[in-house]
Parts: sequence; C-alpha cells; structure tokens
Amino acid sequence: MPESVPRTTMTSSGSSVTRRRVRQPKGPGDQTRVREMLSYLAAALPGHTGAAARLLAVQCALRMD
Repeated sequence: MPESVPRTTMTSSGSSVTRRRVRQPKGPGDQTRVREMLSYLAAALPGHTGAAARLLAVQCALRMD
C-alpha cells in the first residue's frame, strides 16, 4: 500500500478508524528549524515591514517543507 494512502481499519462498532504514520524528521529538530527561520526573516524583511506582513511571512515559512 503506498505511504500517501492512510490505513483504515474497522472497529468492533463498525465505524472506520484512520491511522496515519508518524512523520519522521529529516533534518534539524523543529525548534532549531523555527529558530533559523525566524533569524532569516528578521534579516530578510525590511525594518519598516508592518506586523501583519511579518505574521504572514512567518505563517508562510512555517508551512513550507
């Protein structure tokens, strides 16, 4: 079965339960990755960038793989 397809099993009550595999980290830990991303954004974004734009940049960066 391909990894992208979640496994589905039947419970005793007849309802289906979906089990997903735990994603194994491939690089630095999550805290390290976030710290590096915040440092990069602090250096890359101009000083006059508003709070809303900075928040959007952080959200976009956190969703990247």
